[in-house]
Amino acid sequence: MDVLDKLSGVTNVWVHRETVMRDLLKTYTNSREITQQLVTFSFHEEVGMDLDGLKREAYSLFWKQALEAYFEGSSTFVPRVSPEIEESTMRTLGRIISHQYVLTGIFPIHINRAFMVATLCGRQAVSDEDLLEAFLEYISENESQELKAILLQSDQGELSGESCEFLLHFFSDYQVTKRPLASNLKATLVQVAKNELLSKPAMAMDGMREGLRDGDFENLWNSSKDDVTKMYHMMQLTPQQVISMLAEEPSTHLNKSRSRIFSYLKKYISYLSHKELGRFLRYVTGSPVPVVECIKVMFHVNELGSLPHPRTHTCAASIDLPDSGYASFNDFRVQMDSLLNNELAWKFTSL
Repeated sequence: MDVLDKLSGVTNVWVHRETVMRDLLKTYTNSREITQQLVTFSFHEEVGMDLDGLKREAYSLFWKQALEAYFEGSSTFVPRVSPEIEESTMRTLGRIISHQYVLTGIFPIHINRAFMVATLCGRQAVSDEDLLEAFLEYISENESQELKAILLQSDQGELSGESCEFLLHFFSDYQVTKRPLASNLKATLVQVAKNELLSKPAMAMDGMREGLRDGDFENLWNSSKDDVTKMYHMMQLTPQQVISMLAEEPSTHLNKSRSRIFSYLKKYISYLSHKELGRFLRYVTGSPVPVVECIKVMFHVNELGSLPHPRTHTCAASIDLPDSGYASFNDFRVQMDSLLNNELAWKFTSL
């Protein structure tokens, strides 16, 4: 029987947008039976019925706040080691991961993949190549690009003076004092990665693993390394993938203005970075990872002289664009950027 079919009863959870993390941690800690139920969400001082969109938004907001509070990293994250963070918190996070995955199909892929493979499949499932790749995603983008270039140098059997200087400074943050050599660079990086991604957060890993398998979730994660890797790849975003999800109204083809604005939307998406793509998808669907098959693109009449204002319906995974009001693509881009960067405009209303 599917885990979702085992859930019985419906619980509605009220959350504040600004304190979703605190609200959900308290709920999942004090009421463990919630993981055996279906859940709907309501946001305080916002209007909306949870037909999955509010649920996706609540969990997305939760992880945005939780990554800042309990994790560290750049593009991907592992639990932060601190005496202030209790193992029980990691256990609750694991419980939330499983429950939200069953309810929404969303998995927090911002958690470092090597860490999660080790959590679900055991440390022996993580190869040196996995560690190196995951570490390059964990550090900053600039550091990652520099290290990739230096690794190519080391394959030629030598390192430049500038590269050695960079490595000395870089490794000092990880208590590595030996002078780097081309012959041992990769092995040193793998050892640093193993320490940062697996050894340091080992206690957090144990707690999260226990929470992931709580109750009815015991058999949910009988996963192989390939299963985890496939799940991560399926939830990765590219502009082309998001554009392919757009499903336009048939009337678009019959209206030059709508057709032009639809082309603006596709062009806008093509310019977005990976992080911005996640924000756009969350704005439209409530989730920063793809959990719907398509995004419906609709149009409404923009009154003459009024500013154009896109609207979204996260439960229906749709975006409702004004059919006029943009002087150029740049005008469209500026207004969309302003909207996506102002999360106060994302609150659920009756419109």
